Amino acid sequence: MAYLKWENSFSEEERDRRWQLMREFMQSKGMDALLVPGVELSQVETGRGAQMQTLDRYLSGWAGRCTVVFPLKGEPVLLGVPLPVVLLWTPETPKEQLPWIEDVRVSDEGEAVVAALKEKGVIVEGVGDMSIATLAHSAKEQEILHLQKHSGNDC
Repeated sequence: MAYLKWENSFSEEERDRRWQLMREFMQSKGMDALLVPGVELSQVETGRGAQMQTLDRYLSGWAGRCTVVFPLKGEPVLLGVPLPVVLLWTPETPKEQLPWIEDVRVSDEGEAVVAALKEKGVIVEGVGDMSIATLAHSAKEQEILHLQKHSGNDC
């Protein structure tokens, strides 16, 4: 089975901008964390052609189809990264081929997700299950899912 070789062209500044926007959104909704399930990549038509977009990719800076536990405070967790991919990562792996999230786990089964939430000190009542359909249409929330950076580069 061949695995996607991912190249993340976005900077840590872009990561920080995205994470800040998401945390502002979470705070406005009273959420302690977001549970972002990994989904199949889907094509989204943009002014520059079809691009692959998912919210897990937006937060992780990585290839998608992975679950993200994104706490209001602290570092997020990326779950469901294929083991063969993780085994290929070495200290010499270019930063652009790695996710922004440092806490990477292979399993994204229910027990692994619950364990990650507990480690982050999150109670279930404070978790938002994030999908694009749950976002309201305020200008701030639209900015969170905006598919292009202000410079015009695609996500």
